[in-house]
Amino acid sequence: MDKDGRFLVEATLRAKLAEAGMKRGEPAITHCQGGGRASVDAFVFERLGVPTRNYYLGSSDWGNSDDTSVESGGEAVKKP
Repeated sequence: MDKDGRFLVEATLRAKLAEAGMKRGEPAITHCQGGGRASVDAFVFERLGVPTRNYYLGSSDWGNSDDTSVESGGEAVKKP
């Protein structure tokens, strides 16, 4: 987004993705806490022709699953 809250032009977006190490044609997965903010990223990727999936509900879904392990003191442990 630019300083006025508008999407950047395509050339600028592509340059930023390349600078971040994303290769052209590489698929993307977007995620956030609830899926809303990540949907904006997914929209931009799709606009640029990048195959994209949005992990809707993101970390709130993944982190609340009973079979998701968590890190504690450097070791992965099962949630009680």
